[in-house]
Amino acid sequence: MARGRYHSILTRYAVGTTVAMLMAGVLSVLFVYFGNVASANEHWAQMADKAKMLIDDCFEDTTYDELFSSDTSEEYVSFRYTMQEFERFAEVDCIYLYVVNPERTERTFLFSASRDEEEDENLRLARSLNAVSATPLTQSELQTLDGACLVLPEEMNAGFGDHYCWFRLIELPSDRGQALMGLDQSVSLYRGLIDTDMWEFAGLMGAFLAGIAVLELILLRRNVVKPIQEVTAHMNEFAEKGMATDRIRVHRRDEIGQIAVAFNQMTMDVEQSVQKIEEMTEERVAADTEMQVAKRIQQVLVPDSKHIKRPGFEAFAFARTARAVGGDFYDMFELDDGRVVLLIADVSGKGVSAALSMSVFMTLLHEKLSGDPDPARVLNTMNDMIAAKNPENMFVTLIAGVYDPATGILTYANAGHTQPLVVGEGFLEPDLGIALGLFEDAGIVNETFVLQPGDGIVLYTDGTTEANDLQQQFFGEDRLVQAVVGAHDARDAVETIVRAVDAFTGSAEQFDDLTLLSFFALERTPDKRTWKTVLAPELSEFEEVHEHLEELCDGAEDVFSRALLACDEGFANVTSYSGASRVELEITRTHACLEICMSDDGTPFDPLGHEGEDIEFEDLEFGGMGISFIKQSCDELTYAYEDGKNVLSMRFFM
Repeated sequence: MARGRYHSILTRYAVGTTVAMLMAGVLSVLFVYFGNVASANEHWAQMADKAKMLIDDCFEDTTYDELFSSDTSEEYVSFRYTMQEFERFAEVDCIYLYVVNPERTERTFLFSASRDEEEDENLRLARSLNAVSATPLTQSELQTLDGACLVLPEEMNAGFGDHYCWFRLIELPSDRGQALMGLDQSVSLYRGLIDTDMWEFAGLMGAFLAGIAVLELILLRRNVVKPIQEVTAHMNEFAEKGMATDRIRVHRRDEIGQIAVAFNQMTMDVEQSVQKIEEMTEERVAADTEMQVAKRIQQVLVPDSKHIKRPGFEAFAFARTARAVGGDFYDMFELDDGRVVLLIADVSGKGVSAALSMSVFMTLLHEKLSGDPDPARVLNTMNDMIAAKNPENMFVTLIAGVYDPATGILTYANAGHTQPLVVGEGFLEPDLGIALGLFEDAGIVNETFVLQPGDGIVLYTDGTTEANDLQQQFFGEDRLVQAVVGAHDARDAVETIVRAVDAFTGSAEQFDDLTLLSFFALERTPDKRTWKTVLAPELSEFEEVHEHLEELCDGAEDVFSRALLACDEGFANVTSYSGASRVELEITRTHACLEICMSDDGTPFDPLGHEGEDIEFEDLEFGGMGISFIKQSCDELTYAYEDGKNVLSMRFFM
């Protein structure tokens, strides 16, 4: 049973990983394809520019009449030979030059150099000297005649096959006006080069992603599946034989390691309890031992109370079982990005089976939510796992939530559990969903709730509202709402509810566990802080900048030192060389980035235009060292001249 379940985990992970890898591969191939298209367009646009320059150079050495008097003249043959050599160098199909009449209805060709002229007599004659074509001009030709320099080609078929065409405007010698130069590239060759590069990259990317997928599956099997199988095997052996032949070797400190430690302690306790069997009946000893073992497991995983208080939030949890062990559990832990995960659940059943099921559920939920903090997705995955292999027909109701202190948003999903209570307001009414393990395809969905500073939410199990007094009346939802009115923090909310329940039940015996988890939003640190100022172009003004910059960096010493150096050098350059009358400075701090925008009304100067060459110290111009320091200090540096101002933006990643 357990072995099949863990194979199901590995299979689902493998399918998910494969889909993700395929999507990443497809997106990468598409990115490379469109990158190759853009690169090819830019390359042949540059070839068109070079062909234009070559024609311009030829026109400087001869007159129009000398060059185009006859297609057998020495100048014309030499000129055409030069263009044929360039055509072979540029690897294009055809280069040609023609004049457009003022009405833009006809072309009169001056020359053409093509690979296919020797094979296609029609192409040579159609574009020979003084040949006329009345084919309507294309949009690209009209735009080029109007002065545009186009990078993107136009696909054409002038009767000699499909081609991509680039056009450039040529100034003719001897005041003969302007002409158009055309550069054609075969569509099949153009696409063939791009497709070849794309498929080569696709092959490399596929091999790389396949290797990564295999490595991840190996690590998953070694670090998760095999340890769980080992623990399961020892548990099955203990269940069948009533004893363990050896201890589980614990090499890790995560949740699986905690289960192994708890199981080892359990087996030791059982072995010690066996010595008392001779003095007590077998049934009583077995029952007591089972309860003690289950209680130890539960106490290891679910302490009686837990308190977390961080900038932006506070959480407090409390658990009290009605018997030696119970099926309720809670968990709360922080993620690396500052968010906090909240869990409260109720597992069906009692005793060791419920405690062991609870420990497995807690371990898997903790692990999955740590790697994928999407409550609905994780709960749906867990439901399918439990429903597929659930011979004991056990189920669990729970609420899982993820709170972001930066935004105040609580994202949560409910799997058949009691409704969350907003302190001082009432119950939320999310989609209740169904308990995990009852049916496949549970369809659990995420809900969101925004908490303002001071707002609180209470999660609870049904042992709270169904606590009964001596007259068998339930504590109920109304008393629960009233109990937390005026609660000022998470601990106060939980302890107030516990006192209210105890006062209501009195001496009546309780049959269900009491588990509560309260969460309060505190004043959160703003995720964006900005400081602006206008400075006179004097070095003494910079002291104010130093103080505010240090405050915004807030302990990020490396970012502060680099930002201070870059800002100081930029301000010094402006005050010393720009002739500006004022300097505007805006510093913005987010959790991921510090951005400094410095603008002045001085002489236009682009520091990015000064390439970082190896220059001797004595050869540096004024301001050269400052620019070099700024470039080396920033993670990103941009410049623009906007509205009569130099605008320098410097970014430093936190």
